[in-house]
Amino acid sequence: MLRLASDADVHGELIRGLRRRQPALDLIRVQDALPEGTPDPEVLAWAAAERRVLLTP
Repeated sequence: MLRLASDADVHGELIRGLRRRQPALDLIRVQDALPEGTPDPEVLAWAAAERRVLLTP
């Protein structure tokens, strides 16, 4: 299954809609996994290490 991570700037309604359509979706919000204000290169490195596709606007 596709592993996803959503950037802090992805609107919450989009995440809720995805989860409604695919309840088993493997999606982690970056703000739940990393400290607030983590620089973008570190977020991208984390997503790569976790083998997740990063969703960002």
